Amino acid sequence: MWPRFGIDIWMTVTAIAEGFRVGQAYLGAKLHDAKDPGSDLTSMFRQVVGSFFSLMESYDGIWKNVQACEAVPMFGFPFEVGGGTAYGKYRSHDSCRAAGRQRFA
Repeated sequence: MWPRFGIDIWMTVTAIAEGFRVGQAYLGAKLHDAKDPGSDLTSMFRQVVGSFFSLMESYDGIWKNVQACEAVPMFGFPFEVGGGTAYGKYRSHDSCRAAGRQRFA
């Protein structure tokens, strides 16, 4: 049975690992049915993290050779999320964007 959660991380990791061009878009909040993750966050967490770790194992030859990161293009317009713009809220955590390109030590 295919997991109900984890498709977002699967698409992102697969695209990066397979060499596709990627970007970031402002899409707004992703809403789930109240009964889906709210009733059992453990199941959702296991599926998302399980997908991620499975992909890390599948593409270990790629991740182990990464020596730098690059900022990706952003599309759309910032929007309010919890009292601040989405861009402003997460901007400080994006060292690649701030540096343009950053080499790992």
